[in-house]
Amino acid sequence: MDEDYAMSSGEDEDYEDIVSRLESIAEELAERGMEALRLSIESNGNTYDDEQKKIGKARRAVEKAAHLLRGEHDVPW
Repeated sequence: MDEDYAMSSGEDEDYEDIVSRLESIAEELAERGMEALRLSIESNGNTYDDEQKKIGKARRAVEKAAHLLRGEHDVPW
């Protein structure tokens, strides 16, 4: 782990509320992505369009931020 990113347990606790909100936002984005996919399939059979790509990128960015604030620097992306 990079020492520049190391946080004390007190600093981790300071971020708990932010991490919780980020996780809620990531869940909401996932739900909206699934809804966009459903609507896309119903309307023209397309399985993955620009809207879903945008939502997916945003969700991954929010999840990455939550991981980093938790002190998990080895994120899978």
